[in-house]
Amino acid sequence: MFEPSDTTPPSTSAIDPSAAVYHAPNRTKFAINDTATSLLMAVLETRMNFHGLVRIKRSLYRYRMADSTYNLNGGFKPTAKRSADLAGPDFFPTPAWATHALIDNESFEGDIWECACGDGAMTKVLEQTGRPVFSSDLYDRGFGKTGVDFLTCKRHADNVITNPPYNSAEGFVRAGSVRARRKFALLLRLAFLEGANRANTIFKVSPPARVYVFSERITFYMKGATATGSGTTAYAWFVWDKDAPSNTELKWLSPGYKARYSRS
Repeated sequence: MFEPSDTTPPSTSAIDPSAAVYHAPNRTKFAINDTATSLLMAVLETRMNFHGLVRIKRSLYRYRMADSTYNLNGGFKPTAKRSADLAGPDFFPTPAWATHALIDNESFEGDIWECACGDGAMTKVLEQTGRPVFSSDLYDRGFGKTGVDFLTCKRHADNVITNPPYNSAEGFVRAGSVRARRKFALLLRLAFLEGANRANTIFKVSPPARVYVFSERITFYMKGATATGSGTTAYAWFVWDKDAPSNTELKWLSPGYKARYSRS
């Protein structure tokens, strides 16, 4: 149900039909459903001329169905990632500096499996460890072995390192605990630490040994997009180590990785 945060009617600039989202005056976002559309139309009719109203109506009715990927487990999903999910498989290459931050602080013995390799962005950095790296992906991105579903395949490796698809993070944690013989490291939103369900399942049964919090924000772009601006979501490397104690150690990655490796 759409509920404005106050009684002030929205201006036309508060409408973002392309994202099917209403920006309330306090900047909170709500997914627009059929009820919200009707209410919004009533408000707009009191503030716009006929031709402007028609344009807004057409845009809103075109996107009247709520975006089911907008709110995931209580968290608002970044606009770019919502767009990618609606258009096709989730694909956001990992900036090289983010992977360098992991291998500079965590050592890996044995082979490495990058199980959601995309176009090989992360693999190319992991190869600098000198360890053999096997790359696979469910989809064909022109790199690695394709058609491999990490969630259902039977392959194992000493280490699993990847940036999992946004909507499959919990599944990758469960699969990683089975597929990795030593360590598995996942690049996840810092907010992954939250949630009663994860607290009672993943973290209670198999908590990560170390969580490396990024001091700098990572910005993910769709393949081919121009890299501009800065991200608004906090990320961290979650590392499960089967040889470590059951407690979790929280660490912070020093600033400077972006500047040092951004052109790697």
